[in-house]
Amino acid sequence: MLDRWGLLYPRERHRDLSRGADAAAKALGLPTATFLKMILGDPANRSRDKLLSILVDKLTVGESYFFREPRSMQALDESILPELLREKLLRGDNSLRLWSAGCATGEEPYTLSILLDRLFARLGESPEAWSVEIIATDINRDFLRRAREGVYREWSFRAAPPWLKDQYFEKTEDNRWRVVDTVRDRIRFSTFNLCGNDSAPASGDRMDVILCRNVLIYLAPDKMQQVLRRIRGNLTAEGWFITSPTESSHVLETRIFTPCRALDMLAFCKFERNGAGLDSSTEERSLSGSAPREYAEPQTLAYDDAGQVPLSYDDEEPVAVIPEPAELEPEQLLIEAGVAIAQGDPEQAEAYGREYLERYGGARLESRARAKSIVAQSLASRGRLEEAQEWASAAVEDEPMNPELRYHHALVLQELGRNDEAVANMERALYLNQSLAMAHFSLGLMARSQGDTASAQRHFSRLLGVLGDMGEDAVVPLSEGMSAARLRELVESLLLSR
Repeated sequence: MLDRWGLLYPRERHRDLSRGADAAAKALGLPTATFLKMILGDPANRSRDKLLSILVDKLTVGESYFFREPRSMQALDESILPELLREKLLRGDNSLRLWSAGCATGEEPYTLSILLDRLFARLGESPEAWSVEIIATDINRDFLRRAREGVYREWSFRAAPPWLKDQYFEKTEDNRWRVVDTVRDRIRFSTFNLCGNDSAPASGDRMDVILCRNVLIYLAPDKMQQVLRRIRGNLTAEGWFITSPTESSHVLETRIFTPCRALDMLAFCKFERNGAGLDSSTEERSLSGSAPREYAEPQTLAYDDAGQVPLSYDDEEPVAVIPEPAELEPEQLLIEAGVAIAQGDPEQAEAYGREYLERYGGARLESRARAKSIVAQSLASRGRLEEAQEWASAAVEDEPMNPELRYHHALVLQELGRNDEAVANMERALYLNQSLAMAHFSLGLMARSQGDTASAQRHFSRLLGVLGDMGEDAVVPLSEGMSAARLRELVESLLLSR
């Protein structure tokens, strides 16, 4: 984890690492010991890279919301972005590139897009006259999938201004909020490892603004310096780097950036800024030639002792290429299938599951049942519910005492409208494992939809008890990456709205 992603796990964080390994193993249907042996085994095993990716998905924190750290957003809105636009006007440059590094589930890049939309309107500029690109990256593929969907629950708006939802979101049938296309179209989401071998997240020009907030605190000191040098190398000469208030002191210590102040917020520049590059003629007009708008000019700050640290951006070691074996072993097939499910590739997962059954159909029941369940999940995710039900039922017949197989079968039955059978399988799953949080949650939702408030409250209350034994950031098994804290908030809101 340290070598590949820069993530530091000292002894006091070993419990977090253990929880992440448990969650990753659970997602793949493996015992934790088997999962760890696969990770710590032969580097030439091609499953190892994918297993590590699943592990990092379970370890990274996705806490984000719109207009997080309002001072940063205000500085961007009232100082940094207006100045950048005016500087570009002087040069006849109508392009603007921003990078949200460590974007989690997307609230930050969407906030940037909304700020630009409002800034253009305020300055009387047509958005179509500007070429705007917002690059949003993260190492967690599940977070990026949710970010691309652009659909959010009320909790993501807890610090948002009151106008946000009405102007930039559409309400969905399940009472969530989907971002409008005009905001979404400026953003390009992609996987990018800040500590990896690639120097930039996308080809093209350098960035005018880079945000990397609440990421650096998780990195080892040497990796943090590597990342800061990479960020600086991706900035334009007039570019801005913004991190969180808690990380600013660490950035100052490295001397990699020039500290600047926008409004009352400490930010960082690539070089010293001389009067923000504006002359008096620029101050007298706005971008569109209408009445001028005042904005707060940023200021360069000085280090206590003079001198910039000389930097080099080409000292990163290449990552070794891991060769692929010619044929997968039985357990590897199931691992690959589980990885494909977790990565949102149901066709590939089904192919691996069927291949396993064709080649090793006489294997032990536990593995055969897991393969059938994977095929069932793959079919269900593509709407082929009748086929999925047959496969899920066959998996349960092979291993009737497996609560997770019961749970997956119940989900398919519920989708088919066979609610009584779904409830029976969910209850059976809970009989086999009373700590299966998502079974409590599903039964609570089903009871609530049928108007059975007492049963819904009973299941939600039991679920809160289960979640109370988990860490805040622990990933709830079978929840597709939801943290215990997020599920707890959702359940509490359901209890309040009954």
